[in-house]
Amino acid sequence: MSVFNSDEYCSLNNSGYEGLFEHDRGTEQIIIKDNLINDATVASARAKAEFLKGGYVEQWVSITGVYIAGLKQNDIISFKGINWIVKEISLSFKSPQLTQTIKGLRYE
Repeated sequence: MSVFNSDEYCSLNNSGYEGLFEHDRGTEQIIIKDNLINDATVASARAKAEFLKGGYVEQWVSITGVYIAGLKQNDIISFKGINWIVKEISLSFKSPQLTQTIKGLRYE
């Protein structure tokens, strides 16, 4: 996995909030137009999320196992030595065992 430096800017102009990322792989500009964005902090986080989503390949995994109490969405789990972001959790009960299926995501 490559490591790169990034600087993030966010500004408000006539067309809405705008996020600009400059990093050592080039420059990417993302214009955010969404009624749910009401300040620069939210706009900056949204722009960064869109930037990451478009810049990396998404890898998904589905893991079924015993129930893990307290696990919630966006927790980080390790499976076979690789970290995954928990995106979905579903439960299944077959007497006498409760199992859960976790759908995890990572960016490469």
